[in-house]
Amino acid sequence: MSDKPPKIGVNGLTNPDKAGNLMRRTRILGFMKSRWVVVKDKYLFWFMNDSSSDWEGSISLKLAVGVRRDEGATNPGQFVVSMKDGSAETFQADSAEEMEGWLRAVGRCIVRANTSEWDDTSERLEYKRIYCPP
Repeated sequence: MSDKPPKIGVNGLTNPDKAGNLMRRTRILGFMKSRWVVVKDKYLFWFMNDSSSDWEGSISLKLAVGVRRDEGATNPGQFVVSMKDGSAETFQADSAEEMEGWLRAVGRCIVRANTSEWDDTSERLEYKRIYCPP
């Protein structure tokens, strides 16, 4: 299942849920590299810097199962976004406080990405209240 966003630059992502500089663990050698990270709607993007015209990578938060602190990390600002396929992306903020802000923002976007806009349970309850009084 692929849910890739269109190629877009940092300037095209107006009103992000959160944006800032984080370290990101590379997949091949496992080094931490500085990247400009943007969370917007149902995606998490990373760019080379805050003026890049094209994202370097992205995560569809519809395919994520959660975000958590990396308890085994030596840096208190490290966190992991876990995916449904068992893969994960590791990021590192400058501090534990900054990491908490990222955990909240990414967590909110994961919930929004995986929650239907049409809440049929609420719709059914409202219909029953209006049309089927006790």
